[in-house]
Amino acid sequence: MSKYSALPDLDTQPDVYETPDQSSELNPALAVQDAYADDDYYARDGRTSDSEADEGLVRSSLSVSSANQRFSSLGTAATAAPDFSGTIARARRPRRRHHHHARNAAGPVLSDQEEYAIVGNTAGIRGARDETTVEKLRRLMFEVAELGRQIEAEQAKKRKEDLDAQGAGEATPSGTAHSRKPKKPTPAQLLEQVALLQRDMGGMERALIEQSETSNDTGKSVGSQAVQLQAGKALIAQLKSLRHPDISEDIPPSLSRAPATTTSAPAAKSGDPYITYELFYTPETAKLAELAKLTQVESRLAALERLIGTHFLQGLEGPNAAVTHLLNESGSLIGALHRLDSQLALLTQPRQLDAVAKRVQQLTADADRLADLRRKQTQEHAATMAAATATSASDLAFGTLGRPGSGGATGSLHDLPSSAAVAVATQTESERRVNALYALMEKLDPVAGVVPHLVARLRALRSLHTEAAIFAESLDALSSDQARMKESVQGVETAVNMLETSLRVNEESVGKNVEALQLRMERLSERVDALIAKAK
Repeated sequence: MSKYSALPDLDTQPDVYETPDQSSELNPALAVQDAYADDDYYARDGRTSDSEADEGLVRSSLSVSSANQRFSSLGTAATAAPDFSGTIARARRPRRRHHHHARNAAGPVLSDQEEYAIVGNTAGIRGARDETTVEKLRRLMFEVAELGRQIEAEQAKKRKEDLDAQGAGEATPSGTAHSRKPKKPTPAQLLEQVALLQRDMGGMERALIEQSETSNDTGKSVGSQAVQLQAGKALIAQLKSLRHPDISEDIPPSLSRAPATTTSAPAAKSGDPYITYELFYTPETAKLAELAKLTQVESRLAALERLIGTHFLQGLEGPNAAVTHLLNESGSLIGALHRLDSQLALLTQPRQLDAVAKRVQQLTADADRLADLRRKQTQEHAATMAAATATSASDLAFGTLGRPGSGGATGSLHDLPSSAAVAVATQTESERRVNALYALMEKLDPVAGVVPHLVARLRALRSLHTEAAIFAESLDALSSDQARMKESVQGVETAVNMLETSLRVNEESVGKNVEALQLRMERLSERVDALIAKAK
């Protein structure tokens, strides 16, 4: 026994530690379970648990399913008076139940229907019917949707609080008390879980629809119509996306799984509620589309050519033949425009105009001198011909043109006077030179347009030719150096061979000398030994 047990005001009771309950915010599934915790745990036909009786607390609750069964008749038969004589656990079958079963017989409750019933948890209640699969699915979908809206509202509220806190300059303290708090899931994570639940429930609903369709013999129920409607919507959406790939439409998950092929192929099974579609795409159609595009491009090019007017500039004759010649020399309309632009720049720039004016003056002076020379030559030629004609006429009259005593006229150039012969010879030489120049110009005329480009090309390649000449000189120098090095190498090889020969000869002579010396030393040692022996 402890020595402190007799002291007053000491607590001798055992220690009790209380742990916090699991919060429904951490687990979204507990939010649905808490909604029906009163019916499942605390109340069973108005009975309380033993723990509550021990604590002296009375907690009674009304069953949701019993209340639904009690007051559901008011929705269909408003004239029927409610009956409060029975107990809560009494099983009453209202008229709405019959209508509900008739609707279930026609087909399951679909997602597009607005009217549905939530029965609630009626486990352990006498006479109460259990929830059907469709009712349970609808209840869960409704609760999940409500949970999603609640989470979105909380997320918006939290975002607003964060914005207000940032505006007021508030800072969250990083203390030890804050680190001990459990980390709550974010609204984004909760919304992701809600989306997963909704997707799973959508799959369950489609499975229920397919099951009801396979069990129906007629195949004309509401579920079949709904499936056909979904298939039609999916087909329209996919055709729109195929026609306009840049338009993105939000397709629901229930419609995205519907087939998108043409009605040419029948259904695989007679009980299959889906409609089969087929879309054919062949290489021929793709080729036709490409040809159509090429035709469109060609038509656009033809329209562009008509707009520019290049076809009017080809094959011109007469005064406009220079345009065709310009296009042929330039190679394209752009080249012709560049050439005309350069010529126009020569005529519009003042500095170029001065140079052109000087050149034109020089050419004009040269042309004037040439015209004077031609006029003088023409006059001299006319005078010479007149003199020659007069001389010939006088000679013919006196009979002095022919040979002496012949009395005939030969008309030879050698028979003319010396001045006339010189004039005719000079005129003939000038005409011959002019004709030669004309022939040369006719030969140079076709290449006159190429000569400027050739000269410009040669000027551009002048540095390259210079480098090539330097490279050739360097190669010649390297070749001469290589020849000299080869000669020096040959001389070195000859000297090395001679050195090797002399070394071999010296080695032989040294060997012989060493042998002779060794022999003499042996003889000397023998004589020394003999002398020592005699001395003893």
